[in-house]
Amino acid sequence: DKIAALRSISHCFYVRTSHMRSLVGYFKTERERADILIIMYMRIVDMHNAKMFRVRFENYHEVVALQSRLGYACFFPFMQPENAKFQLNLAVYDQRLCASMFVNLAIKEKFPQNLHDYSYRRADGSEDPMPLGVPKSWGDMATIPKDGVFRATYRCAPEDRKFEHRKEIARSFGYFDVDGLTDKDVEWWTGLTEPPEDVLNLLEYFISRYDNVEQPFKKIDGENGNGNITLRELLDGLDEMDCHKFDVKKGNKTGRTKEQRIESIFRYLDPGGEGSVSREEWAMLSQLWKEFDLSIREFVYFLTLSFGDDLLDAWDALDDDESGELTEEEWLTAVVSIGYFGPAKIVFALLDTSDDGSISYDEFEVLEKYKPRREVT
Repeated sequence: DKIAALRSISHCFYVRTSHMRSLVGYFKTERERADILIIMYMRIVDMHNAKMFRVRFENYHEVVALQSRLGYACFFPFMQPENAKFQLNLAVYDQRLCASMFVNLAIKEKFPQNLHDYSYRRADGSEDPMPLGVPKSWGDMATIPKDGVFRATYRCAPEDRKFEHRKEIARSFGYFDVDGLTDKDVEWWTGLTEPPEDVLNLLEYFISRYDNVEQPFKKIDGENGNGNITLRELLDGLDEMDCHKFDVKKGNKTGRTKEQRIESIFRYLDPGGEGSVSREEWAMLSQLWKEFDLSIREFVYFLTLSFGDDLLDAWDALDDDESGELTEEEWLTAVVSIGYFGPAKIVFALLDTSDDGSISYDEFEVLEKYKPRREVT
C-alpha cells in the first residue's frame, strides 16, 4: 500500500508545495488524495505557496472534507485567499473564527468590495437579506453571531493586498513561520476552475497567439496607453485583434451577447470595481497561464508514464472505438478510465483548436511540445 508506506517514512523528510501538487496527482480517489495531503501537510516548507496544490482539489466537497479533517483554521488560505469560497457554520468555534478572519481581512484590504456573493442563513432556516451588507462587527470574534451559516467568496485586487496582515494571521492562527517572508517570495496562483468560463476562453485565444499576457495588454492599452484598460478599450481591442471567440453563434442558448460575455471578463479582472483593469489586475491572466501550462505538462507526463513516449499509443487507448476523433464527453470518460486526476476539460479545450466540440489526432499532436525533455548523456 503506497499510502501506508509513505506514512511510515513521512517524518523523515520535508516537501515543497510543488512536490505536494505532484503527489496528490498520482492518486485516483478522493480519499487517497486527502490521506496523502493530511499525512504530509505539516511537512510542507513553503506553505505560503499552498495554492499551487490547493487548486488541484477542484470539487468543493473535497475541500470541505479536508477542512473537516485538518481543521478549518489550519486549512485557511492565509496568504492567497483570492477566489476562496466558504460556507461556515457559525455555531462551531473553528468555523466562526474563519468567518471572522475573512471579514477582518476584507476590512483591512477593501471593505465591503472584497466579499462577494455573500449570504447568511439564520439558525431557524430563514435568510437574512443583509440590506447593509456584511456587518463590520463580524470581524471581531466577540460580536460575530454564534449560530447560522455564512457564505461568501473572497476576491482582492493585487494593489489592495495587505501582505503584512496576511502574514500576521498566518503566524497567529496557522502557526506558520513567516519571518522575513515578502510578497515576492509568493508564487501567486489562480486555479482554472476559479474564473468564469469566458476568462479561460480569452486565455486560450491569447495562448495560441502571444508569448505572454503583457503583449495583448499593450496592444489593447495602445502605444501611449495609461497602463489601465477600460471596458470600451477591451471591446475595441478584441475587435481589432479579430477575436471571434465571443461571437454569438447560431443556436446559442445562453442568451448573452458578445458584449455581455466580454463585460463578464472585465468584471472578473476588475475585482475592486474601479471601472478599469490595471496592469497588476491583468496579471491574474498570467497566473492562469502558468496553471494552464503546468496542467498540460502534468497531463502529458501522466500519458508518458502510462503509455511511453509515443503519444500515438496514448491516443489509441483514448480513442477505443477507433473513430478518429473524441467528443468532450468521450474524452472525459476516457481520461478517467486511464486514472487521470486533473482538469481534463481544460486540456480538451486547449486541444479543440477548431472549436467544433471534438478533437482529432492532428489536434492531439499539439501535446508533443509539452513532453518532458530527456537528458542526453
